[in-house]
Amino acid sequence: RVGRPSGEDCWIAARGRGMYDPAGAVLGMIGVVQDISTRKATEDALRQSADTLRITFEQAAVGISTANPDGRVIETNEQFAAILGYERDELRGMTFGDFTHPEDLAETEAMAGRLLSGELQSYAVEKRYRRKDGSVIWSPTTVTLIRDANGNPLRFVGVIDDISGRRATEDALRRSEQFNRRIIESRRACIKTLA
Repeated sequence: RVGRPSGEDCWIAARGRGMYDPAGAVLGMIGVVQDISTRKATEDALRQSADTLRITFEQAAVGISTANPDGRVIETNEQFAAILGYERDELRGMTFGDFTHPEDLAETEAMAGRLLSGELQSYAVEKRYRRKDGSVIWSPTTVTLIRDANGNPLRFVGVIDDISGRRATEDALRRSEQFNRRIIESRRACIKTLA
């Protein structure tokens, strides 16, 4: 980095080579200097963007995971691991099939196939996962397939969240409504019989 007369910094790439006479005495040097300030500014912006993305990934309130096109986990954030009851290192190398509930596995594999074939760019479903301790949770799950510049699959990005409590409340409410409906229907039948 060198200073310009204006006071701002300039990044340069410099290359030089010494020139010598036959006896080995230095005659001079040939050098090339190139202004790489724009490249350095671009690199700094990319680094800041990557840092922001990393912080967002790590601090997200939802679970986020990336996986190879074969479904093997590359990386997860802490929340993803916590939702499934694993340590992050334990999840690396596992497949989504390893913690997807068996009854939801066929649909998960079919949707992944549709992503890989290019039929879909992403999908969202509510599905079940098996935690490390064997318990089952419900999660809204969004999966996107990222491709390279040539359109080849690079990695899946999955986002999950534990909504088991909400699902349990909804199920209890549904059962209560069904019970109330049966009582009302029973009363109507009794009233008709008595009339």
